[in-house]
Amino acid sequence: MDYVKFREIFDQYYLGIYKFAYEMVDDTAEAEDITSHTFITLWENRETEIKSIRPYLYIVAANKAKDFIRRRKHIRFNPIEGDDYPEETDPETPELPQVHKIIDNLHPNHKRIVVMKFFGGYKVSEISKLLHIPLSTVKNTCTLFIHTLRSKIKNPAS
Repeated sequence: MDYVKFREIFDQYYLGIYKFAYEMVDDTAEAEDITSHTFITLWENRETEIKSIRPYLYIVAANKAKDFIRRRKHIRFNPIEGDDYPEETDPETPELPQVHKIIDNLHPNHKRIVVMKFFGGYKVSEISKLLHIPLSTVKNTCTLFIHTLRSKIKNPAS
């Protein structure tokens, strides 16, 4: 592939790759980096015969976005390592040990979602993307946890 052909491909697919990357990472700067690196990868592999450019570009972009999500997940928060929850800053919350006990009794997958949402400050959409699970699963898990928490706090014997 020569420079002219590369430029044609770049002009044709840049915006679509950028939008795709942005949808995956929800970060403008990172989506731009992913898009740039996608086209750098194409240029670096210009001697290789690529039969279908569009799928190739989207696969490269998806892989780069997944790498970013893994890095962000690893750097920002590791919700399952041990039972160390971030400390609640509100001293007016006497039920905190009870909350921790309820969380500890959750299924590990639900525990991860709850800790990320309520202690890690993640949005449900971020959790869905990071854990590769449906948005409805994250929402349902959080809703169920809130209902369980309310009923346990109102009636500790149950």
